[in-house]
Amino acid sequence: GLPGKSGQNWSVVEEDGVYWLRAPQGGLFYSKGVNSFNGGFDCEKSRRKEAFYWPNHFSGISEWRRSALADLTRWGFNTRGGWSDASPELAMPLMVELDLGRNAKLHWFDPFDPASEVKAVEVARKLTAPYRNDPHLVGYFTDNEVGWWNAPLFRWYLEQGWESHTKRVLWQLLHDTYRGEWKLFLRDWAPDDKVKGFNDLKRSGVQLKLRRGGEGIHLIGRFTYMCARRYYELVHKALREAHPGALILGDRLPLYYNQD
Repeated sequence: GLPGKSGQNWSVVEEDGVYWLRAPQGGLFYSKGVNSFNGGFDCEKSRRKEAFYWPNHFSGISEWRRSALADLTRWGFNTRGGWSDASPELAMPLMVELDLGRNAKLHWFDPFDPASEVKAVEVARKLTAPYRNDPHLVGYFTDNEVGWWNAPLFRWYLEQGWESHTKRVLWQLLHDTYRGEWKLFLRDWAPDDKVKGFNDLKRSGVQLKLRRGGEGIHLIGRFTYMCARRYYELVHKALREAHPGALILGDRLPLYYNQD
């Protein structure tokens, strides 16, 4: 393990064009972790001995921890990943996945609502409380595979009512991109017969289709970027307030994510 002295934190440094984790003692650190390092769970499968659960093999949780830590170290791993046993008995660097955005309802809700900043900080303080004095903590993943899907994100917020702050941000983007000129808008989009102008886009349940040969997909990309930027700003600010010294490791992206 690499526990640091009081007041020292993990950091990121650059040496000869290469970025490294730096441990609290000052040494460079190359992290090789296991996502889920834990003693298993009580469930139907574990009761049938078809899934691992530590009471089936060890007399106490501490005994399992000593054995598992020795195994993990012998196999060449040096980090407890996002969903691991956070016990201080395990002297190994720890990274924690918080689900901050999901718990603060930032994704697929209304991230541009001004109240989301206060909510994100409130939730971040609650989620980081168990780890703030843990000398083995490296930092936090903010979320896991929340889905930065461009067209579904655009469609979801377009269908929201005008009370949604994020819908208003999207409407303003649409209006300003085409300088408020509906003819320019129609080059890229094919609305249904009930949508005759920009004010009609304010209604809930509105749907748009991309016009073949148009460039509307670029606007969808810009909106994806705006939503993602807002998310990263919110979780960054929240974690800096909740636990100033911990590294922010980002969110854990799925296999597919939109480049914007």
